[in-house]
This record gives sequence, structure tokens and C-alpha cells, in this order.
Amino acid sequence: RGTRISYRPAGTLSGPLLTIPADSIMERLYSGLADCYRQTKQTRDQIKATKEQYKYAPDKHILLYNLAFLSDKIGDTKATEHYLQAFLRTKSKQNAVLQQPDDDEEEPAPYIDYYKSATNKLESIRKEKFLKGEK
Repeated sequence: RGTRISYRPAGTLSGPLLTIPADSIMERLYSGLADCYRQTKQTRDQIKATKEQYKYAPDKHILLYNLAFLSDKIGDTKATEHYLQAFLRTKSKQNAVLQQPDDDEEEPAPYIDYYKSATNKLESIRKEKFLKGEK
């Protein structure tokens, strides 16, 4: 992982080399694919692409947060809880993840503490499950 690998197909001595892109390139490709699915409102496919993106960029913990809220969007409470819990476990690895305001916005967006947002959402899900008598 993380390096380019080139090889020739089995049984061939000549011809073009097949190259497997580095992880950083694969991560960007899946990021672009997830964005395309987001723009076309194909949430289930966006989730699949984001999962693949996370495989190539496991240090991008915000992807777990995104997966949680995408799962919530399609009504998958179990997956939402799973990804929120996984995201919250990363807090010790880094301080609060904050949304950076865009420089070209007239009014900068406020900073968002994604960990606080994830905690609030998880508490909300647990309260709702409790009220429904679920575990």
C-alpha cells in the first residue's frame, strides 16, 4: 500500500505494464466517485464509494462521520450507530475535527465540532430506541 506497483500479466514477457495506483490516488478516485453519487442523489452508491475511499485513507476519520450521516439518511439506524461509535473512538487520535470556513464565502461558516455533533446524534438515536423499547 502507498506505492505504485507495476507488473506484466502472467505468461507475458512483453506488452504494456499494468499499474496499480498508489493509495493516495485511489482515495482521490473514490472521493470523486462519492461526490458524483452525492450530486446525483444516489446515497447507497455514495456510501459504497465512501467505504472504499476509507479503505485507502483510514486516517481520514471524518469519512466515518460522513458514513454515519449517509446511513441515517437512508434510515439504516444500525449502520448509523456503528459509524458514529467508530468515529467517536478516533477522538483520542486527534483533537476535535473542525470544519474550515471557505475563504471565498462572504460570511464564513461557523466552525463545527464534528465530535460533539456525533455524540449528540448518537444520544438522540439511543433515546429514540429506548422510547421504542429497543436495545
